[in-house]
Amino acid sequence: VDLLGRLICLGLTSAPPGQENAAGSLKVETKVSVPAKLRHKVLVLLQRSRGIGPALVAHVVHLIRQSLRESEQVQQSALQLALVLSETVDPENLVETSEKILAEIEAVFWPGGGVIAMGTATPLAFKTFGSFARQLAERPSGEGRALALQCAPKMLRLLAANENAAQDILEALSGLVACLRGSDESERKDFLPLLDKLVTAPRAVVRREVLRWSSALFPASAPEGRYYALRLLGDKDADLAKAAESSLAAGGNEAPPFLAMCKFLAFRALGDVDPAERLLVQEKVLARAGMPPLAAGFTWDDLAR
Repeated sequence: VDLLGRLICLGLTSAPPGQENAAGSLKVETKVSVPAKLRHKVLVLLQRSRGIGPALVAHVVHLIRQSLRESEQVQQSALQLALVLSETVDPENLVETSEKILAEIEAVFWPGGGVIAMGTATPLAFKTFGSFARQLAERPSGEGRALALQCAPKMLRLLAANENAAQDILEALSGLVACLRGSDESERKDFLPLLDKLVTAPRAVVRREVLRWSSALFPASAPEGRYYALRLLGDKDADLAKAAESSLAAGGNEAPPFLAMCKFLAFRALGDVDPAERLLVQEKVLARAGMPPLAAGFTWDDLAR
């Protein structure tokens, strides 16, 4: 631990937050900068180490965060170390470690979303993001779900805006979709406006991701679990249409209740207008029309329905 501590401190320009008074092998001497070659070598050596225990995690995370602001070679080495850390970090430190590293990755590689500049380290950034998400998905305490609810909409928008980076962005999305399994109904429904928008996206890779997310989020017995597959059943992309058919077949004989499906479709057909309010308009029109023979035996509510 002493040797690793001294090695890590060589690559740091400042102590991690809260560790300013650390002593011995974990004491960091403040520096203006660290040579890129030295930092790269430290990161590579740490990738091979199996001794990054709880005592060293804060310093390693700080080193990764500082290195992500360096040249692309140093960025790649830092991301490789982060990838190793996602799989080997002590479970007690996983949540705090992932929060700090993922926030830094997002700030460096896709700040604000939109069209991103793909550098040589960017694909590894998405892969690292997905790896941490998958590790969090295995925890029962809900941190992974919170991450997915926060980051998935932004990641789906990135996918829609960056066709050339689709395969890399899917690395991150595959980890996030795993986090949402077991989420409650209110959390799942928050995704509906975004799925409604993306199901008509011009890029097939985006529409395919809508199919994957709707299948993962909603059971076949829910209207949402069938609706998006039905929308994509006639997609112009033959492979996607076949995938939609397979998704429908996988549901077997499960089907949404007829009334629930009608309401779900009605809201999409009418937009933001409550179907009941729209029917009241029709009722008033019928009342003015005056049709005694046709109306005999029915109330105006019956006719509106």
